[in-house]
Amino acid sequence: MRWPGLLALALVAAAASAAPQAADAQAEEPPPPPLPALMEAPEWAGKLAALARTRTGDAFAQARMQAECEATFRAIAAGLERRSPLDAPWSVSAVLNDPWRALPVAATLTGPLAYRQALQRQPYAVAARAAAMAFNVREPVMAITDGSGLPGSAASGGESPEGTPPPDPLAPRHGSIPVMHAQSAVFAMRFLLEQSGLHMRVALEPVLESAGMESGALAPLLAEAAPVVSQLKWMPKGEPDEATTRMVDAMRAATRIDPDALARAIAHWDADIYVTADWAQAEQEPLPDALAGAVTGAILVAEMVPDLGWVVIGSLADNSYDMSRIAAVLDPGGDDEYRWTAVRTGMQGIIDLAGNDRYLGTGLQGPAAGILGMCVIDDYAGNDRYDAPWLGAGAAVAGAGILVDRAGNDTYRIAKWGCGAAIGGVGLLLDVAGHDDYEGTLFVQGVGGPSALGALVDADGNDRYRAAGSEPSTYMTPATSLSFSQGLGFGFRTALAGGTGIMLDLGGDDRYFGGEFSQGGGYFLGIGIARDTGGRDYWSGDRYAQGWSAHQAIGVLIDDSGDDVFLSRTAASQGAAWDQSVSVLADRNGNDTYRADGLAQGSAAQQAFALMIDCGGDDTLDAAAPVCQGGSGANEYHFDATGARSMSVLLLLDGYRGAAARPAERTRCSAGRLVPGITITGTAPRSLADAVTAAASPASADAAPAPATALLMGISIIDASGGNPGPAR
Repeated sequence: MRWPGLLALALVAAAASAAPQAADAQAEEPPPPPLPALMEAPEWAGKLAALARTRTGDAFAQARMQAECEATFRAIAAGLERRSPLDAPWSVSAVLNDPWRALPVAATLTGPLAYRQALQRQPYAVAARAAAMAFNVREPVMAITDGSGLPGSAASGGESPEGTPPPDPLAPRHGSIPVMHAQSAVFAMRFLLEQSGLHMRVALEPVLESAGMESGALAPLLAEAAPVVSQLKWMPKGEPDEATTRMVDAMRAATRIDPDALARAIAHWDADIYVTADWAQAEQEPLPDALAGAVTGAILVAEMVPDLGWVVIGSLADNSYDMSRIAAVLDPGGDDEYRWTAVRTGMQGIIDLAGNDRYLGTGLQGPAAGILGMCVIDDYAGNDRYDAPWLGAGAAVAGAGILVDRAGNDTYRIAKWGCGAAIGGVGLLLDVAGHDDYEGTLFVQGVGGPSALGALVDADGNDRYRAAGSEPSTYMTPATSLSFSQGLGFGFRTALAGGTGIMLDLGGDDRYFGGEFSQGGGYFLGIGIARDTGGRDYWSGDRYAQGWSAHQAIGVLIDDSGDDVFLSRTAASQGAAWDQSVSVLADRNGNDTYRADGLAQGSAAQQAFALMIDCGGDDTLDAAAPVCQGGSGANEYHFDATGARSMSVLLLLDGYRGAAARPAERTRCSAGRLVPGITITGTAPRSLADAVTAAASPASADAAPAPATALLMGISIIDASGGNPGPAR
């Protein structure tokens, strides 16, 4: 937090000549600073994907099924071409055209967010980098190491050392901003907000042009869009009513946001606040009449800044602030309360240095929710609480909402569209330390809607995540709720492609509770990623959970280490793909337990691709046969048009990359068909008629023939070599 004073004073002198003059800066805006460099996929992800592709390709070659494999991948790519509206993420195109890229693509997208040092020192540089990557401002190189075609042939060699973290993050873009007294605190907030506001204005120009209305008229529609979407779940069949149509049109306009300017607006916040002020000795000022009722408690300064609004410097006492009437607050201490009582657009920022604070959303907008603008909260210390019925704790609709909480055991209660969720923009929650509790019901905890990045990153602590409770099951399943949460890329079918949703936890023994559609999933041209890098974790979900996808989408769950438990009820989970989609569940180490229903643990249906990889340990896999553990399901959706079937892979590796060795006799799979070596499950009939014939039993010749939904393609591989694999066969 502290930087040399000479550097700080030099930066302030340079900034003071440019930042306060917003109009002049807009007229003569300097070239934008270069965006942070994007990172290639971690080496382990590319190596593991190459190994899986090669082993699987060799198995299918042995069974003379290469043509079926290639047809499956062509059918998935055709689904992208048939369904792709504008603005599908680059990652979706990359993976649907080459499903083996799913694991390295997911590892790449989480890479900028996965290093504690960067999160602690430069959270906004990290956020800008992640936004640039998600929006394809520059596409990273995503080569898989063996360079072969599909299906994979011989790999290029043995394993190489673990990929190392990137170099020390870029130096702070603006260095330090010294805060020596209350008036310099006003300057610090202006410096952060005014220049980023110029970039945000550029980002929003296409939104307002598309909507054909001013921000004052568009903002209420955007604020209401989230709860409306929560009721609709996805685009309704038939003609929506006039009110719904207006909401949907507003959301379409929100997706026109300029991602390059948006990333620059976020990057501008990458500066350290260098505080030397003696707050206890600072002289208090009376509250201006214009802020009566908006602020309680002693303050040090309140200044009206043209084109920005009121900037308030609080005190060490307990304060309360109505942020619907205030643009910026820097508060040095006390247990403070911040509340939003009406929708506010434009630029808004809060820096709170100490205290156990409360952030309350009481209307259509909550804390750190950007609507046609940007809202940033940076809380340095304390056990804080964030509450809102919707749009809070890092949420955005046509804008950016960023919440950085640097310390404390915090509580997040955002019911819908929050804790890192967005439509048309960036919603980001970075919690750097503490044992935290996240609670919500629908579209929460890392949700990327159309043209958006939504991410929740928790860097440390034993945390609890829950996204379930108030929404009834889509499938009328008793005692089950709908979630659409926890690492979800979500699109509106036939209307708007999904975005990028990330839920990332970097340490601790964590517990995840979700309902239907949760924990690393993609829906309609979106990509959703859930990743936990360490600790003994417990995952509990329902139908479509833990690495799932549906309708030309991508879903990935990665658990890097620990003895973990994965529990999913009903169906379609733990590496399950549906309808020309791609799903991956990868567990890199530990003695793990998996429990699931049908279409699970590396199983796909409707011309999809599913992959489950467990890299070592004594594991137990239970699922409902026959469509599980490398077995494929129904294919009637597009079979007449493509002639293709699904491809399902369960790959259990022995001692991969330092993981505990896997004695074959101590690996238990309920399907009962896994033995050392390779097992091809099911058949690959050449036609739909052949499928019906193959599925019919001679004992039931008089009965109606079984539908063509039996196992059509699948593979199960267990590597029991007793050591790290060398060159693939």
